[in-house]
Amino acid sequence: MAKKVLIEMFTLDSAGCAPCTYAKEAVEEARDEIGGEIEIIEHKIKDKAAVKLMQERGVSKIPTICINGDIVYESIIPPNDELIAEIKKRMKDDGNGCCCGGDCC
Repeated sequence: MAKKVLIEMFTLDSAGCAPCTYAKEAVEEARDEIGGEIEIIEHKIKDKAAVKLMQERGVSKIPTICINGDIVYESIIPPNDELIAEIKKRMKDDGNGCCCGGDCC
């Protein structure tokens, strides 16, 4: 059973920052291709609350893409197939770091 995935993006603002726009588009394209329960939240560091959250999470560069709380991509736009694989891995994660329910580990 696929689990809900939370993708958080730390950006300057995807409306005005080209790399942030490309990162957001990559995440939305991957979500649309995969389907399922994928929530995307953009934390714009123009907002004080986002800066505080960025510090708490250890994010040091923008754009940063976090999946289920893990920093996965910092300051890069991931290739579509790689991003999709990362998301799918977390959709199957059993909570013990295993992506297949124990069949591979």
